Amino acid sequence: MKRIAMISITILLGTTLALFAQEGRGQGRVTGLVEDSAGNPIPGVKITMESLQYNLTLDAESAENGRWTIHGFGLGEYQFTAEKEGFVRAVSRTQLSGINRNPEQVIVLKSLDDVKGDVVKGKDAKVNFKNANDLYDAGRYEDALAMFKAFLAKNEKFYKVNINIGNCHFKLNQYDEAIAAYQRVLDGMVAEGVAMEGNATAAQVYAGIGEAFMVRDDFEKAREYFTKAIEIDPSDRALPYNVAEILFNAGNADEAVTYYRQAIEISPDWARAYRQLGYALLNQGNLEEAVVAFKTYLEKADKDDPQVDVIRDLVSSLE
Repeated sequence: MKRIAMISITILLGTTLALFAQEGRGQGRVTGLVEDSAGNPIPGVKITMESLQYNLTLDAESAENGRWTIHGFGLGEYQFTAEKEGFVRAVSRTQLSGINRNPEQVIVLKSLDDVKGDVVKGKDAKVNFKNANDLYDAGRYEDALAMFKAFLAKNEKFYKVNINIGNCHFKLNQYDEAIAAYQRVLDGMVAEGVAMEGNATAAQVYAGIGEAFMVRDDFEKAREYFTKAIEIDPSDRALPYNVAEILFNAGNADEAVTYYRQAIEISPDWARAYRQLGYALLNQGNLEEAVVAFKTYLEKADKDDPQVDVIRDLVSSLE
């Protein structure tokens, strides 16, 4: 829960969160099938369907025939996650209708034994790299880390795999090791003579180091790397926006406001950035500027965006 500056605002946001829970609801229905690599149905698989636009998560479990059904959602883009012990987690995204018939979602799960078996059998590097990614997606970060390191040991020219290694360390709360891995990517780019300016990979790596420092509560170093990331690729609105989201979720609304404003400077018509800026200002207790940000969001948001009604009600409560 983000820190709220005033008791009255806390109560108001509590009401707002309740309204968010209804977003994305509708009459949509989708069916699916989960099977293994040989085409056999897999029962007992947890299917989680998450809206990429609204605060809506629905779930189901596959039956003996591997089939499942989820209903009660509206038009939008959704992410499906299929999980069962002993299998690599599968993640997919698709656009679904809230009215018309949706295509069946067929999900193939690969067993962890098959993944490890590929390594033992000496599969080629491309297969082993994919398997390492599969283990990472399954939350098996230590196993994935070992495979990424083994891959890099045999393919030293692919130094950017250190991004994957750094991500594993980050998930394992090994932040010093994560920073070191990310730094090896930057060192490799310098050694290759890669131009940093405008390089999206370099910008993302700097942002990753910044996030690691922030988790360690070293905000000065975090700011240094976040700033460098944005300097490298100042045209990418997602960089300052994502930094703002990280800071806001960490309870640092003051810093978040700065980065939301940077995102808006890059993309003045980005409605979502105004909405999030409004929430950050609200957390500061800056009601007047929060209302301005929310009103700008209302001006720029799509008319069919369900959050428009939520923000309109919020503005009415604040004025």
